[in-house]
Amino acid sequence: MLLSKVPVLDKGFVQLIRVSCDVHENEDGELSYTPCTDLFVVNDAKVSTAKESMSWGKGEERLIGFLGREDHTSPFRGAVMTFRIKAPLFVARQIFKYAVGTDHDESMVRRDPFFSHNEESRRYVDSEPEFYVPKRDEWRKAPETRRQGSGDGCIDSRVGNELCGRLQEHICDGVDYYKDALRIGVAPEIARLHLPAYAMYTSWVMTTSLQGLCHILEQRLPHDAQSETRQYAEALKTIGESLYPHAIKAYLKEK
Repeated sequence: MLLSKVPVLDKGFVQLIRVSCDVHENEDGELSYTPCTDLFVVNDAKVSTAKESMSWGKGEERLIGFLGREDHTSPFRGAVMTFRIKAPLFVARQIFKYAVGTDHDESMVRRDPFFSHNEESRRYVDSEPEFYVPKRDEWRKAPETRRQGSGDGCIDSRVGNELCGRLQEHICDGVDYYKDALRIGVAPEIARLHLPAYAMYTSWVMTTSLQGLCHILEQRLPHDAQSETRQYAEALKTIGESLYPHAIKAYLKEK
């Protein structure tokens, strides 16, 4: 079953809004469209031998496993998905980094031309801002070294409760200052400086190939990824697997 939306954190979500389709033409020249599946990836690979599979079977499963195992990635680029994502700003920036650095030569790093990122802008939007506040038992301990994001476990929930209160107070003050600035005629693009940025939710539309999606999953599903970003990666994987379960399994080399 195709999944379209997965809630994440307290106010966020990942939503599938567009996907590649196979186009079919009947005898009358009328077109119909069906969402692409694992078979789409297999048939992109089979073009090299002038063959095509009309249904899924053991042979197709072996082929897609071979493609993933041997890193033959071009068939994974033909399948394209567009997501709408709502996430705290620090999560958005961690995901957005996959739009750069994925295409390079010896002299420079270039932006991936097949990754699209279009984000809501508070230069033009002055709707009520929303913020992410961890629960009192979600304030993770500091790591032993700076190479880790968090240590093991969380601090005492009583301390966490105090931190929640401080963050809420900080958010409320920032929103009040922001609204005051708008009220006296300050442009939204500069008034937004009052808003606590890292905790603020933003929304964007992201278009990526199946290979691009798998690259995000490779980097952000492991246990050492930041917890909040990992939850978004898990949501992306859940939706992706409703379309391409065999392809994602093969690419990520899962047993």
